[in-house]
Amino acid sequence: MIWHEYELPDAGGHSASIIRSLLNISLLKLSDPDRDDNKNSNKADSTIINNLSHFIESNFMQEHHIGFYSKAFNITEKHLNDICNRAFNCSLKKILHDRLMQESRRLLLSSELSVSEIAYKLNFHDNSYFNKVFRQSTGLTPGRFREMHRKLLP
Repeated sequence: MIWHEYELPDAGGHSASIIRSLLNISLLKLSDPDRDDNKNSNKADSTIINNLSHFIESNFMQEHHIGFYSKAFNITEKHLNDICNRAFNCSLKKILHDRLMQESRRLLLSSELSVSEIAYKLNFHDNSYFNKVFRQSTGLTPGRFREMHRKLLP
């Protein structure tokens, strides 16, 4: 319809207004959340999120890099981050980081592994880097975290 209006001779000077209105209508239809294309996109995103959740659980201790996950799903890092942002309001990097820190806290409290062994198990190649990351996340060193929380546990 826009093309047809564009091709018509502009006798009354209303073509520009009509074209603008048709463009607005088109944009509104494209942004409609109930539109079939959006439903298919949301279904695809849900499938990716579901598969990504399982994939992260299987690999987060060995793989901390977004590139590994984007290659596994054959999509760009940006696209995978966009999907995570829409679903969780945070990036995949933050999801991986939070999962690593959750596991490190669990290991510190439920195992007798040393901090170095936990860092190695979580694939941190440098124990001091693990300490730094853990401290940024919790405000405590791993050793201090274990010490404080073990006192609270029966």
